Amino acid sequence: MDRIFDDLMIGFFFRNADRNRIKLLEFQFTARVLGADIEYEGRPLEQAHAPHPIMGGQFARRLQILRETLDEFQVPEAVRTAWLDHTESLRSLITRDRGSDCDPAEARRKALAHTS
Repeated sequence: MDRIFDDLMIGFFFRNADRNRIKLLEFQFTARVLGADIEYEGRPLEQAHAPHPIMGGQFARRLQILRETLDEFQVPEAVRTAWLDHTESLRSLITRDRGSDCDPAEARRKALAHTS
């Protein structure tokens, strides 16, 4: 999560977020997905992400940061695959964009709509 918070492309989404709280929620969510008996205390993902104009390319950036982190920590392939596949399956809850392209004009429109 530190890499995501500090990332130039997507970190701005977290500028008002409590880093430690987000880390805890991410841990709970991921641990639960991977089979741990841990309760996720956060809001449903669709509700939590709805206020943010997240585009497909930004979703892809987060996924790439996850890939790099999993590689760096040499996470076993079965866990890595399950984690990445599950993350990709959440795309429609996070962004309406089906692909990973970013259209600058559309990004501007979404950002302006988000601030009004």
